[in-house]
Amino acid sequence: MFIFQRNPKTNTMKAHATLKNVDSESCKPIIMRNLNRILDIHIIDIDIENGILNFLCNGQLTFEKVKKELSRIGYPIQHCNNEPV
Repeated sequence: MFIFQRNPKTNTMKAHATLKNVDSESCKPIIMRNLNRILDIHIIDIDIENGILNFLCNGQLTFEKVKKELSRIGYPIQHCNNEPV
């Protein structure tokens, strides 16, 4: 279970997610393509070397969509920290 901390005025959070199975540059376009289909998310950076995805999202429902999509494409979230924006 991930604790969702958000800005109560904007409902936005910045997430730092450690992903499983990110092991080459070929992972980046797959992750980008699939997450870009989700509204209310902005990808800040994907650190391939450390397997970290940094993104902004609006609301718990959007975060759950991101988590589900990453699992579906084979890059599940192992750990996630977030902070209100």
